[in-house]
Amino acid sequence: MDVVSNVICAYCMKNVSTYEGWEKIFYDVGIRQLNTLTYSMDFQGMRGMIRDEGIMNSIRVMYKYVTKKQVRNRMNRMNKFFAANPEYFGYGIYLARK
Repeated sequence: MDVVSNVICAYCMKNVSTYEGWEKIFYDVGIRQLNTLTYSMDFQGMRGMIRDEGIMNSIRVMYKYVTKKQVRNRMNRMNKFFAANPEYFGYGIYLARK
């Protein structure tokens, strides 16, 4: 996880942690009852981007992708990285009671 976290942080994604890491944060601040629902991320290309980001933001992203080589190179590296490490990507819903 450390290698994956370091790469993600290099892509400006802050506060990256595992499900267990987030649970520890909750327990450290005094949560006594915690239910966690976890979901994996499923990267689905353009269709998934439109669903997740909306049409207008997807158009902005694709415009930058097409017109800026630096953005295109970075997005290609990120896509390869995500594809090679799918077990580290997802999201959690945490229901807590103090």
